[in-house]
Amino acid sequence: MPDAGLGRPLGCEFRLGEENPAADLFVVVRPGSLPARHYVRRGQAAPPGSPAAALGRFLVRLGTESALRGSVAGTMLEYDLVAPPAGAQAEPAGQDPGVFLKLPLAPAAALRDRPQRLPLAALMDAVGWTDAGDLRRAVARALAALPPQAWVAHVGALPGRTQRAVRLVVQEIGRGELAGVLERWGRREAIGPAAGVLSCFAGVLPLFRLAADVTATGVLPRTGVELYHAGSWSDIPDGWWRTGRADWAPVTELLARRGWCLPAKAQ
Repeated sequence: MPDAGLGRPLGCEFRLGEENPAADLFVVVRPGSLPARHYVRRGQAAPPGSPAAALGRFLVRLGTESALRGSVAGTMLEYDLVAPPAGAQAEPAGQDPGVFLKLPLAPAAALRDRPQRLPLAALMDAVGWTDAGDLRRAVARALAALPPQAWVAHVGALPGRTQRAVRLVVQEIGRGELAGVLERWGRREAIGPAAGVLSCFAGVLPLFRLAADVTATGVLPRTGVELYHAGSWSDIPDGWWRTGRADWAPVTELLARRGWCLPAKAQ
């Protein structure tokens, strides 16, 4: 990733319960931007059929094909820096990043007219996965288990990991519907922990998205719950920019009280 990428929208993911200050990183890549041009050049120099070559071709398509731009509202690249995949260097230059596609807003009223269509073919092209029919059918089964008003906000894949999986980040699942979704996914053991986390944070982070990795054989055991401040949840893209430190202080205080965050990191 070029240094200029650090001047673009980016985010960090760090572990609250560990002293190590290392963080995973994701960066937003817009068509035609300096980072996009970097990845295109990198792909052109990469071996045919490699994830790097696939990503470069995808970014070229994203900048030139209006139909693809209409189905993808944003592209984010994620780097595993804290625990890089086996064989990868512990810096972005040595990794093939995960590719996450932000999908256009799909409010419930729109879903009544027609189901949401996921750009799975584009995602597979972006990471260089071929012969992925079994994986796409597994994703379709996972989507069929969702309530009718739920929709996918992000869909992603991480080519640097050994097991092929598509990550779905789903919103508009009611708290009372969560257990049913996990049950239908075959993840009954996650119901109690997920419900406990949502209950604990209900007063400070009332909104959530459910994240799951889907392989060709089904949903993996590890299930994620993304929690959101009410001020960051709206039809305005990236509404979390409207929140400030005072909005998040109660969250960090709660994390520290529960022992889920080191006091120094909470501070």
